[in-house]
Amino acid sequence: MTIIVPLAGPDFDLADGGVKPDLMVGGVPLLQRCLESRPWSGLAGKRGGGYVFVFKDSKNSRSFAEGPLARWYPHARRIYLSNFTEGAALSALAGAALAQQDQPLIIDLADIEFDAPALDLKRLFSEGVGVGALALTFESQLDCYSYIREEDGLFVEAVEKRVVSNHASAGVYIYRRPATYLGALHGMLAGDTDYRHRGLHYVCPVFNGVKALGLEVLRKPVRLIQDIKTA
Repeated sequence: MTIIVPLAGPDFDLADGGVKPDLMVGGVPLLQRCLESRPWSGLAGKRGGGYVFVFKDSKNSRSFAEGPLARWYPHARRIYLSNFTEGAALSALAGAALAQQDQPLIIDLADIEFDAPALDLKRLFSEGVGVGALALTFESQLDCYSYIREEDGLFVEAVEKRVVSNHASAGVYIYRRPATYLGALHGMLAGDTDYRHRGLHYVCPVFNGVKALGLEVLRKPVRLIQDIKTA
């Protein structure tokens, strides 16, 4: 599988001159703490060959990527964008270009640590022929999150920074394969509804494009442990 970590947004740089992924949480850098808590972290390879990190090119991002990140995940691939994009959903496209095309694709925003059950993604997608994506959620009513809305247990809509249910996104988005993400993004952008928030395309609303493809979005609950936005 390929795990894309978009780090190309303006929140990468902290006011104190540091960078968000290197923010210490419980004595461990935020990025490591989040990525290595995932049940599939072992599938990324011992030296991180399954990760693709996407950065906005800058002195800070180069210093972090070629320093701490290279020590943690020396086989990970790094992509630098010359400019900010119109949101993480579009930044992730750069990582999709390096993805294994016949394997599940994960987009991980890596700012929420959680405990999740083991997931056999290949089996889940192979047995669920109509399943296009998997949403990981926790219970919340805070408007700093994106939300999944269901009816009768079936996915209806995903929205950004608007509380439409108790199912807040844990910031990890799993797709059957890269082509599913590409098709879903096109479906969302070409649809009649504008899912942007403050002019930006976030990743969670791309699930609406999965539905537009005629595929199902499954939801799996996780237990929230740590989120720097609310800590």
